[in-house]
Amino acid sequence: MPTQNGHSTQRFRQDPGQASSTLPGNTPVLSIRQPWASLVLAGKDVENRSWSTQHRGALIVHASLRAAGGANVAGLGVDLDDAARYPRGALVGVVDLVDCVRDAKSPWAERGSWHWLLANPRRLREPIPYRGALGLMPLSAHYRRRVLALL
Repeated sequence: MPTQNGHSTQRFRQDPGQASSTLPGNTPVLSIRQPWASLVLAGKDVENRSWSTQHRGALIVHASLRAAGGANVAGLGVDLDDAARYPRGALVGVVDLVDCVRDAKSPWAERGSWHWLLANPRRLREPIPYRGALGLMPLSAHYRRRVLALL
């Protein structure tokens, strides 16, 4: 159910003992613009959001079709036209969301944002084309099986 700002209030709770080689049927997808999606899978430990979530556990990372822009990205010196390194419009990996706080002690944490604390990034062997959306979105069983096959 969407909130006033359009984000889902559906809770995606998972068993904390869930093995990382499996994905519960309720594992949500989070769209992230490049280069941030690839940086998350390379170990970026905080995803900055304007909203919080009750979800804890695995998130399937979707690289948005649109790339991020601005001074923050320019300072990274990345080539967003490198499709192999920064795929877009695709499911690209899985990461665990361990907490959602306002005061993370990470160089990635932006002041004034919710800090989604991330761990255990797993990149898919190849991207899976997929249309993303805002908020946390459920993934069909078909795509969940494809993600598992490429982990």
